[in-house]
Amino acid sequence: MNIRLKPISALAIVSMLALSACQREAEAPAEGTTDVASGAPAETLATEPAELGSGIDMSGFDTDVRPQDDFFDHVNGKWVAETPLPADRARWGTFDMLRENAQKDVRVLVEEVSAAEDVQPGSATQKIRDFYNAYMDSERPNALGVEAIRSELDEVAAIQSYEDLYRSFANLGVYDVNSPIGLFIFSDLKDPNTNIVYIGEAGITLPDRDYYLKDDEQFVEGRELFRAYVKRLFELAGAEDVEQKVEALFALEYKLAEAHWTKEDNRDPTKIYNPHTPEELAALAPDIKWDVSMEAAQIPAREMYVVQQPSFFEAANGIITDTPLDTWKDYLTFQTIDAFAPVLGDDYFQAWFEFYQAGLQGIEEP
Repeated sequence: MNIRLKPISALAIVSMLALSACQREAEAPAEGTTDVASGAPAETLATEPAELGSGIDMSGFDTDVRPQDDFFDHVNGKWVAETPLPADRARWGTFDMLRENAQKDVRVLVEEVSAAEDVQPGSATQKIRDFYNAYMDSERPNALGVEAIRSELDEVAAIQSYEDLYRSFANLGVYDVNSPIGLFIFSDLKDPNTNIVYIGEAGITLPDRDYYLKDDEQFVEGRELFRAYVKRLFELAGAEDVEQKVEALFALEYKLAEAHWTKEDNRDPTKIYNPHTPEELAALAPDIKWDVSMEAAQIPAREMYVVQQPSFFEAANGIITDTPLDTWKDYLTFQTIDAFAPVLGDDYFQAWFEFYQAGLQGIEEP
């Protein structure tokens, strides 16, 4: 549905008029009083009052419509009738105009900064300039390819223990690299004045567990797209034994998907609110290195965490330790390349775009 909005309401108009009148009354000095700033009698400071205009743009009002009959049309009718809806928009209003103009203004500023030559190292100008110019340089990503994230891939390759693995889960999570342990901070659902650390299920690439477990046509197709995508990224990165890696990663994600909650359960705010003390968290999944994960994620120790899907972490506790480190290293290598694929050059971008464009069709939001 196309919507054109002019964000103004009766309450807003009445409030603005009332506030304006109160302000003028409050600011007007009483007769015979003294102006505090100058010490002079108020009447001696009086000048010809300037003509005051309304702060409300009434050019869009339709005065042929009585406000008591249809206040929206009375206030907005002329504007709606005379304002064309841009061809690329589903809605248009004054706030949309402000946003559009702000984006244009920011672009002008950034383009001016991007051309600056003599800038102070470490300054905001230097950071904005370099970030923008690097992003706009389409040739360099093609030249670098996966080498652009060599330091992250080297971290994965250096994993020698499960403690290293948990540390990499958290370190790479800063770049939105997927792993079984999802950590985020948000308002406490039962105390909005407090922020709390949530721990949620994660680790699968396809949209939800159904894509791994059900045999509907779209889910079967999704699994094939996943295999093809993993294979393509590994091939682009020059990996060996690609077919073996693809099947090992699918098997791993299948196990994680089995432990994932259904969309229906995840929609229930009472089911996903499960406070745990650090001791209870350790008892829930004793083999997960919670302290290592929190430290690497730069999350200070808390007295309480909210675990959204406790049964997932009970299962993940065993899945993680039962999976060989080499498989986890392949998993994190894929997830890292996947997270950065849009900026690793044309080949990586095309593979990423084709997978997510096809894989997201028909998905029901949780």
